[in-house]
Amino acid sequence: MNEIPETDVKLYKEALDKWGILFQIVMFGEEFGELFKEISKTARGKSKGHTALAEEFADVYIMLEQMQVAFNIDNKLIGNMKAMKLGRLKEILKAVEEKE
Repeated sequence: MNEIPETDVKLYKEALDKWGILFQIVMFGEEFGELFKEISKTARGKSKGHTALAEEFADVYIMLEQMQVAFNIDNKLIGNMKAMKLGRLKEILKAVEEKE
């Protein structure tokens, strides 16, 4: 995992101090909902285009990092968990392929 730039960490902490963790958790959910909506539109051929989709991804990345800062989750731990879960996905795909 890439380290979150210190300038971003500072900005996330300012937002958390300004609006509080509960409000930012709600915003986190809203941003995920907006991304899901845009992905759904894309799947149905009704997307506003790659720029709209990229904008929603950016919002979600920002909120993910903000939650990571809020809950003090180390990048290394996230990287380890991601590697473990990707390994699990690889094994699942291999097992499915063997059954086909």
